[in-house]
Amino acid sequence: MMIYENNKTELNRLLGFQNIMNDVGYIASAFIICYLVTLSWHAVFWVYILAIPVFFMFEHFIKVPKKTKHSSGKHFSLSNIKQVFNSNIIYLSILTLLIYIFYMALAYKLPSFIVDFHLGNESMASLMLAVIAITGIPCGIAFNWLYTKLNKWVWVLCMILNALGFYLISSARNTYVLVAGCIVLGAGFGIVMPYIFKSISLSVPDQLSNLATTLCLIMMDIGAVISPFVISIIAKNSDKALLSSAIFFGIVTLIEIARNMYANLKHKY
Repeated sequence: MMIYENNKTELNRLLGFQNIMNDVGYIASAFIICYLVTLSWHAVFWVYILAIPVFFMFEHFIKVPKKTKHSSGKHFSLSNIKQVFNSNIIYLSILTLLIYIFYMALAYKLPSFIVDFHLGNESMASLMLAVIAITGIPCGIAFNWLYTKLNKWVWVLCMILNALGFYLISSARNTYVLVAGCIVLGAGFGIVMPYIFKSISLSVPDQLSNLATTLCLIMMDIGAVISPFVISIIAKNSDKALLSSAIFFGIVTLIEIARNMYANLKHKY
């Protein structure tokens, strides 16, 4: 975000483009894993070798702008820490944690759900995850346009699509409903990270955005790690686990509608 800190339109486009590249990488890795799993379960872990060239490419090609003398004089202080840990960032961090707890249920519950309800095999799950990622690509492209038109209501739309997507998947008893649910979910989740990063850029000064972003990324990783433990407490069956994710996103939708309406009334009066 440091690269486009003075150009908010370009920042929106960058966030959308970042999401597109995430989805492209996810699609490619899904198909590679589909092939590797046919060799052996050990071979699946070979996919992590791809991280090595990516690391060197990032080091070689990505150039972060150097700080100016004006900005370099700003050091961490109690005031800066309070700016980073403001109410919006704390809310976004907690929300990111919860979103990834319930979203990651898809990764380990979808294969068993598909097998349990005779919708296909484990490879079908990889295909459905690829469908979700493919659907997220046009959402990443359109993020700047969506944010310009809907502003904060784009987040409500995002949560509605996530809730509806998980509900359709959890209730799917044929392939058509399953595919429809994956498409809707992909459209919704394709907006999640661009919006979170955009909200971070609006909630803290530019020179502190990296620290706030790191905080949310840490919460994202924690959410992904503890997701199996939390979901196993909530529900044992795959369909009930996916339904719990739909309920969670539905609750967040209601909370965000209430927050937006309160903000509009507060601004009006």
